[in-house]
Amino acid sequence: MKTYTFRYDPGATLDQAGQRMLKAARGGKPSVRKDEMACADFKTLLKIARESRLEIFRTIVNKKPDSIHALAKILDKDHSYVFRECQVLEGFGLIQLEKASGEGRPKVRPIALYDRIVFDMGMNDAELATAHGQ
Repeated sequence: MKTYTFRYDPGATLDQAGQRMLKAARGGKPSVRKDEMACADFKTLLKIARESRLEIFRTIVNKKPDSIHALAKILDKDHSYVFRECQVLEGFGLIQLEKASGEGRPKVRPIALYDRIVFDMGMNDAELATAHGQ
């Protein structure tokens, strides 16, 4: 089973991690470390790994749709929204978007590169209080 880790690391430099995450989130080439992404800011980590993206990833892993259109239909979500979120997931290196030509519109197939995602928080009580604004 191949696992991707979102890791909270208060020692990660915000500038380096932030730049890598922004580039990945814009749908560019994966700019994160292989098999993990470290983030020094807990709130940013939660924004990046938001529930809707995780739902899309989980659906790709479990249902293995043959196109973005099929994925959007399974999720009952707008095609353009699902496509944009898939581009973000590809930017993180979690999935690959495979273009297939054929009759009609070209298909883009989302392929999961990992079986699961885990969160490594590694936080002590003081860090938890700071993360929650206490």
